[in-house]
Amino acid sequence: MIQIIIVAASIVLGMILYPILLKQIDRFVNWWYWHMRASPVEKEISKKSKPEPEPSKIPSVIGESKTKLGHDRTNATTNPKNDGVIEKESTFAPETKEETNQIADVDVPLAKVETLPEEEFDPDEEAVELEAERGAVLASGAGYDELMATGNVIANKHPSDEEKDEAGRVLYENEATEMVEQIVSQDEKTFAKVNDLISFHMKKHNLTGEDSNMPDPEEFENFDINSIF
Repeated sequence: MIQIIIVAASIVLGMILYPILLKQIDRFVNWWYWHMRASPVEKEISKKSKPEPEPSKIPSVIGESKTKLGHDRTNATTNPKNDGVIEKESTFAPETKEETNQIADVDVPLAKVETLPEEEFDPDEEAVELEAERGAVLASGAGYDELMATGNVIANKHPSDEEKDEAGRVLYENEATEMVEQIVSQDEKTFAKVNDLISFHMKKHNLTGEDSNMPDPEEFENFDINSIF
């Protein structure tokens, strides 16, 4: 079956290609016939019959140059009266003395440094202000470390007995000072904590005397402790 299909396909293909091949063969035969028909003698005669162009009429690749070398010299303008040469005026501006002279050295004044007058800065007044700031802290007689430790005990919810005793001592000794008044003026909770620390210290050391005269926190309701520290 396959062989029959191949044979049939070959026949169909041959029928399609046969006219095309026939035309190509016909063209080749005609070309070869007309090309070989012309003899070498006829070719030589056809070449001689064509006249050769003259060398002068052969166009040059570069072409004829139309430029003339050299140039005419300009004639000087003369005056018909004295036949003298008239010089043309210069079109440039004349040099001035300022341009010819060199620039002289100029001393540029240095910029003035602004300084504060002595009246505005007084070292004595600065020292007094610093001393006043220190006095707000040291007026009670307590040291800086003692004040810092006391503040930490007041802020601590569960301090040890030793810390409570030391903080109570500092507060007890400076009970009537401005420093303690500023501490208790913060709020009622701080006021009660300070009273407890002072009472703890007095009971531990059997201190006698009148009860602590701590001021009422309502008196310091509008007082700002940050104004001192």
